[in-house]
Amino acid sequence: MRRFVAGATALAVLVAGQPAWAAPAMVYAKQGATAAQVTTEIAACKGPVKEISSYEYLQAPAGDYSMEGAAGAAIATMIVGALRTASARDRGMIICMRKKGFAYLPLTPDEDATYSKQAEGAARDAWLDAFLAAIPEARVSEALRPVHPPLPAGDHAPFMVGPVRLHSDSLKLGEGTLGYGSALVTARATRRATASVRAAADVGVLPPTILRARGTAQAGAVFHQINYSGPPGAAEEDRTMWCGPVEMPKGRKLICVTSHFTGQRIAMATGPAFFAAPDPDYSQVRLDMRTPLDLELMPPETSPVFDVELKAGWVTKREISLWAVLTYEGKTVDVWSGARDFDADGRAILPFWDRDLVMTRDGKGVTVAFRPRTDGLGWYDELPKPKGAEKAD
Repeated sequence: MRRFVAGATALAVLVAGQPAWAAPAMVYAKQGATAAQVTTEIAACKGPVKEISSYEYLQAPAGDYSMEGAAGAAIATMIVGALRTASARDRGMIICMRKKGFAYLPLTPDEDATYSKQAEGAARDAWLDAFLAAIPEARVSEALRPVHPPLPAGDHAPFMVGPVRLHSDSLKLGEGTLGYGSALVTARATRRATASVRAAADVGVLPPTILRARGTAQAGAVFHQINYSGPPGAAEEDRTMWCGPVEMPKGRKLICVTSHFTGQRIAMATGPAFFAAPDPDYSQVRLDMRTPLDLELMPPETSPVFDVELKAGWVTKREISLWAVLTYEGKTVDVWSGARDFDADGRAILPFWDRDLVMTRDGKGVTVAFRPRTDGLGWYDELPKPKGAEKAD
């Protein structure tokens, strides 16, 4: 069991069959801080942390289609989902505090023994004040150092969508009434960012269902950047992925790598080589790099040029569904999807960073126009529900 110290408060997490002395207390430490400041910053992080959720989908054994099996899987999903949410929120608090400069630090056995003797309240606050005043800066700095140097961070500039940067000067509106599958907007695009591997990196053992063998990201291999969620929140790590090829004994495979404080994580990838993306069939596979991927950013002009279309989906009284597709050398992949509600006048808005796409309902389709926008919101940002919008069925 680990005990978590938050200013004057120690929260005990009990694990069945595990003695209370199995692990020392953990404290949020920042040189020169006080117990009161720790408590204040933890309180400030609670809002962002509360927004975190994590889900895991469980499958019943093949051939088990009984109601009992389905009910059991549903109950297990609820339980595991709740546990994963709690775990994700614990990590979120650590991330939020780390961004404020606080390391999540284990006490030494001697420190833990001294701390444990203090009565809860003022005595423990006084101990923590003295501890934070005397802690060497090097100890905090070491605890704030990630396991591997981080991969290049995500570029969240305007007109970034998934794996590409839309060229704002190339945007063209569709004409007339546009129905299902019609292009509302077309654009040219280049990669969000591209990088080459500096030195060969071992990706470890891939899942047995794929290939039980090691793979290598060869020096000079090209990886491209993807981000589907926009800038990270206060309690989140950057979700930027770098996707590219690894050489296996039986051929080339594609992976996506994300940078975490605790190391680099691998997800299996799918799609054409010019646009590898995480494979949803292996969304629960989490593997770490054996040796860190070291990337060197390449000049933007090395990117190929893609054609992107924002297409209309189904148009109902309530909303219009949308998706964006990228085309290159005759191959097409989806890069974004969403939906926007119509207001009482039959208009739906998709923010386009420096402008709005105004979609006006016209029978089973829409007409489109641009109007200026000044707050910089884009496709990944939520807008307030429009006035007079139809309620969901």
